[in-house]
Amino acid sequence: MQPRAARGWEPDWERAVPRWPELRPADSFSDDDAPEEMRRDLGVHEHPGETGPLSRTVTNRLTRSCAGWTRQPTAAEFYEAVRSTRPDARQREILYVWGSEAEWHEILAAHAEGAYTLRDLAEALHRCGYRRLAASEAMNRWSADGPG
Repeated sequence: MQPRAARGWEPDWERAVPRWPELRPADSFSDDDAPEEMRRDLGVHEHPGETGPLSRTVTNRLTRSCAGWTRQPTAAEFYEAVRSTRPDARQREILYVWGSEAEWHEILAAHAEGAYTLRDLAEALHRCGYRRLAASEAMNRWSADGPG
């Protein structure tokens, strides 16, 4: 009997799974806060109470991406997960959701809102072993080494 893949109805996972580039090393990213111009352009000053551990962008993404969770993660949990030197299982899952589902504009907006520096986020993803997620492609554009 032929294997299922040979019969034509088994998905070809090698072609179905996107091949994200590897996230550059954390020291390739700036450890600076977002520039004032970026903060102004993204309207951060219009919502000063929704920054840092209360990031509006992080709250919105986690609300959409984690709708089915028994206990939905908060922006404050995400903020702590990024800074945890030894992330627990929940923190790892929260970081995985962000790294795999946040769009490039959300990655920048959360940075502008003070949820992390790009280096903070890269370090957190590397600590969890998350080197090939959708965020890798977007983040590498802003690394010192350029896209890749």
